[in-house]
Amino acid sequence: MKRLLFVLFMAVAFVSCEGPMGSQGPEGEPGGTWEEDFFVVRPNEWVTEKGAIPGTANFYYFHRREWSAMDELAVERGIVIGYVEDFNGNYTALPYVFHDRDARDWTVTTSLSFYQGGFEIQVTNSDFEAVPPLKDMVFRVIVFK
Repeated sequence: MKRLLFVLFMAVAFVSCEGPMGSQGPEGEPGGTWEEDFFVVRPNEWVTEKGAIPGTANFYYFHRREWSAMDELAVERGIVIGYVEDFNGNYTALPYVFHDRDARDWTVTTSLSFYQGGFEIQVTNSDFEAVPPLKDMVFRVIVFK
């Protein structure tokens, strides 16, 4: 009997706890937005800095893209994440370091830099030699602001 009364009391308590709605609270800050740039860089689209000398530490390949999503807010307070499609078809976050098969001769590092108005993908060979990427490379860059 006590259990039945307890169950009845709990049912009445939960059903009867609703009161009048309160007033609307103040509006919060606008929610964040995100934008994505998905693109392919072909082997002939990689360039080097003029005057860069192969075999020296400042020799690398790059691909620059203008992107209006890289505004002041994105650069100063946003989150920018880049991905490259690896040889298995998976996306890997940048920077991505690929080692040769034996992991003793060389590596290739792919990285991302961004600035107001765009971003740059860089590919650097560990020996700084003049060997550009030989295949199409697929990238995704996402900015949260």
